[in-house]
Amino acid sequence: MGRRKTYEIVNVLVLLAAVCVLGSEYGMQSLESLQFSKIAVFFVAACLTFGLKLVRLYLVFVDTGLAFRTHALQFFKTLLVSLLLPLKLGDFFRMYCYGHHIQNYLRSFLAVVLDRFVDTLALACILFGMAAVRSTELPWLLYFLGVFLLVVMLCYAVFPSLYDYWTAYLLQSRATRQRLRYLRLLQQLHVLYAEFQQIVQGRLLLLFLLSVLAWMVELFCITHFFGEGISTYLIAAFGLAKSVVQQQFVMFSILLVLFVMLAGYVLRWCRRRMRA
Repeated sequence: MGRRKTYEIVNVLVLLAAVCVLGSEYGMQSLESLQFSKIAVFFVAACLTFGLKLVRLYLVFVDTGLAFRTHALQFFKTLLVSLLLPLKLGDFFRMYCYGHHIQNYLRSFLAVVLDRFVDTLALACILFGMAAVRSTELPWLLYFLGVFLLVVMLCYAVFPSLYDYWTAYLLQSRATRQRLRYLRLLQQLHVLYAEFQQIVQGRLLLLFLLSVLAWMVELFCITHFFGEGISTYLIAAFGLAKSVVQQQFVMFSILLVLFVMLAGYVLRWCRRRMRA
């Protein structure tokens, strides 16, 4: 089976799984009780939040030569899956799709991890700041986010020493094909580490600011206009609980994303017809 065919089959299967979740957990009736003013709030929140995240992820992949149009299509397609599948399982689908287009799955994996790290760091800072201002206990979700941040930072900090140790060890060991494969893998990881070092040094602050803005817009709209608790909303977003407001926002976001994707395909088709 060809690489392209496998990619298409995986896409169909994952999207079908997302549709099954949509049919069982969500429904249009969740939006019927919404007033026009609240629909307008959802529209503004979704456009600003996803627009900022679209730009942020593109800044992570910009060095790969990925065209913005291709990036936008993959972003919105994987966003649909991320909104529906629990525990951020959609991120694995995003890694796979971007890896297919840049022809480097390891690079895609690390890029999505970096994007998720910056997003988590921004959320953790906001939650910690709100707890400090209100003099309340830290939400348990913050500890969960802290573990993820700590693991990523430790991996980033210890990689240079691990690379030096294992490279020296393999060079001193007996020459085999397996040793050469390990050395190539270490070299690829070292190249990717150097690339991400440049991103961290040159773009991390911008990525962080975009993440903070995206979270502030989303959380402000949800808490101020709908009266939803932040912890309740975030736990529901992770798929660990249910929230009416979160389900309404997800359903509205799905409809908006489908409209954007459909409009994009129509414009693309019209341009082809005009050139022909």
